[in-house]
Amino acid sequence: MLVIIFGLGSLGTHLANTLSKAGCVVIGVSRNKPQELSDGVAHSTNEEAYARAIAHTGEFCIINTVAMTDVDHCEAHPESAYKSNFEYLIKIGELFKPLNPILVHISTDQLYDRGTLPKSEVDEVSPVNVYGYTKRMAEIYMAKWDRGITIRTNYFGRTIAGKKNNFEFIIKSIECSKEVYMTPDIVFNPINIDLLVSGITKLINKKVFGIINITSNDVVSRYELANILIKEYDQRKLSLLRSIRYEDLHFYAKRSRWMVLNNSKYTELSHTSIPALPHQIRDYLNSRET
Repeated sequence: MLVIIFGLGSLGTHLANTLSKAGCVVIGVSRNKPQELSDGVAHSTNEEAYARAIAHTGEFCIINTVAMTDVDHCEAHPESAYKSNFEYLIKIGELFKPLNPILVHISTDQLYDRGTLPKSEVDEVSPVNVYGYTKRMAEIYMAKWDRGITIRTNYFGRTIAGKKNNFEFIIKSIECSKEVYMTPDIVFNPINIDLLVSGITKLINKKVFGIINITSNDVVSRYELANILIKEYDQRKLSLLRSIRYEDLHFYAKRSRWMVLNNSKYTELSHTSIPALPHQIRDYLNSRET
């Protein structure tokens, strides 16, 4: 299968390398070529990727990972968020649509405000900020695609050089004996990037279309997630973790407080068993050493 990936950030690069190892012909489209990109992945421009797609005679897939994910920056610059999170998807979608590819788009879990139960793919959404609104607009566009896969998720794990990583911030802070403040008021169920990439690959191969939630089973607050990370990294540093109320964080943009997604559709369709979060975090810490 030919796979064209737009956006080579942490997720796009990880997808490109994984799919290339699995035997796919992979083209990565981005301004700059990440140093982590494997030699088996061709780095290309939009025009070159389109030419390759036209010449290709078999099945092919487009994956869009392009996004502006800094929530406060999106709020301060809504036009830029609109272009990155919505218009870019339409641009590549309409360009390739006559070729009838599978189109995969990475959405978000930041589509809700409050709740007590995990949100399924059909539950009503209620974005609370520009980031959430622009990602929802992209989902509405994706609904027009018969062969579209929209992934709602929140992930952690290895990043490419120069990209921010909240886990690394926590680790570096406690290594310097600095206190780390995390809120118990924002709740979600994130998943390791390795499991997310595996899940996306399975859905493409099985041709499972529509909106799919790929998340962990474990529901945690940001404080609880940091607690698990520090316990697995160096339990002696737990005293450096501090709890802070959401109201005292003074975010520029309002945040979703309940981002828990129901992953039963994904686990049933893909026949996947998802490890507990402590196990996923151990895998992340082990990957730092390689």
